[in-house]
Amino acid sequence: MIIGIPVYNKVDLLDVAGPHEALKWMSAPSADVRLIAEKPGEITSRDGFTFKAPFGFGDIDTLDVLWVPGGDLDALRLLMSGPRTYLDFLIRVSAHARYVASVCEGALLLAKAGLLDGYEATTHWAFIPCLK
Repeated sequence: MIIGIPVYNKVDLLDVAGPHEALKWMSAPSADVRLIAEKPGEITSRDGFTFKAPFGFGDIDTLDVLWVPGGDLDALRLLMSGPRTYLDFLIRVSAHARYVASVCEGALLLAKAGLLDGYEATTHWAFIPCLK
């Protein structure tokens, strides 16, 4: 099973590290949890922690699970209003994923990509109006 977590600068570290560890632990040894960025390299979280994303969007054809993390509001705005690279990646890999999930504000990214259309969804209480 391949689980992909697409990351970006100013992502919430807990939304990445917590699921990464839990999904590896719960599925070990069969799970391959991949941190994926637009291009492979260093990512700095909202709180300044730097980690490496070894995979780029172009390296990934399919995922069994797409796990979308939340992040800093300015980073989310950029992903939703700037170049559609992140959103297009979500759309492309979700087409064949068995599961598509998000953490907290990650639901806003799924919604912007059109992946929540026709589904009930929730997020942190402060961002629920953004999903309407």
